Amino acid sequence: MDGFVTSSAGKSVGGVTALRGAEACREAVDILKTYFVDSEEDIRKQVSIGTGVEADSAPDPSVVRSVLGCVDEDGHVQAASVCFERKIKAGISVVEIVWFASRDKGNGWGAKLFQGLVEAAKGVGTDAILTTSTNAALRFWLSRTNIRIADAILRNKDRAGVMDFPSHLGFRLSPAPTSTIMERFYASMLVRNRKGRIVGDFEGKPYFYCVNTSNHVWYVLNENIHIKSIVHKTRPDMTPQPSLSASASAPSALASVAGGELSKKAAKRRRQRAARAAARGGLPLPLRPVSMPFDPLSPLDVVDSLARQLDDEASLCTEGEGDEYPTPASTPSLPL
Repeated sequence: MDGFVTSSAGKSVGGVTALRGAEACREAVDILKTYFVDSEEDIRKQVSIGTGVEADSAPDPSVVRSVLGCVDEDGHVQAASVCFERKIKAGISVVEIVWFASRDKGNGWGAKLFQGLVEAAKGVGTDAILTTSTNAALRFWLSRTNIRIADAILRNKDRAGVMDFPSHLGFRLSPAPTSTIMERFYASMLVRNRKGRIVGDFEGKPYFYCVNTSNHVWYVLNENIHIKSIVHKTRPDMTPQPSLSASASAPSALASVAGGELSKKAAKRRRQRAARAAARGGLPLPLRPVSMPFDPLSPLDVVDSLARQLDDEASLCTEGEGDEYPTPASTPSLPL
């Protein structure tokens, strides 16, 4: 049974070859088990020696299993992947990337393998590609270019957070599909109450790894499937943008006073408090910074300036805004 990448020996699609033969499969296992230590037994079971594409060893007999990779000029496997081809309800076809790894990071073979998988999947009319990513690999999967990536990354809400998650690129974490269209990628429909809230936990069946143990990242290939997606034209900067704290983003009150930047309303309230204090015979503190010229003032000049300010503020009780408050003449004196 052939998969979306032909199983013919020596033939490849987009640089991706269906791995056949004992040596190629052994190299694929060695690459994959390096990154998926806990899954080595499952990997060996799926990468059966001497086979490239089969349905018998897949979890479901109707699922087509493909062992794919990129081979260098010397015939050595540099990147490998195990994929399942599934038919979901309503005839939606999905290529599920279960395990995916390259021999060495940063050599470009992983990007080449993924691009070849996309080309091959499009060639047979696949509707979407799902990768069940680990936390560490999310930065790789969410930085792929020229392909629609669903903005919602599905993972169980009870799991710990993801460090350096690129939310600044528009991605978000969700415990369940965010639309009825995305629900069609899964085996069971969500149950919601009258308020629209999901009842029970979403598991992410029928895929090999559910949302309790992986992150579901969707690549939408069918243009007629409308899911909110993000497309990178160029390789994005995956470094999270630092958020400004409140103390850093807003000027402090002390800085505002020192700079004479109080709002008109705040200045008015301060003048009113000064007027009330003057009416009661108290001496208010300076209400605004003393204007200091470029040449330093002598101590006597500073005292004179403060005295003028106090006289001006005290006069408010009989001029303009002083009508709101009792004048000194009408203010009852306190008993001694």
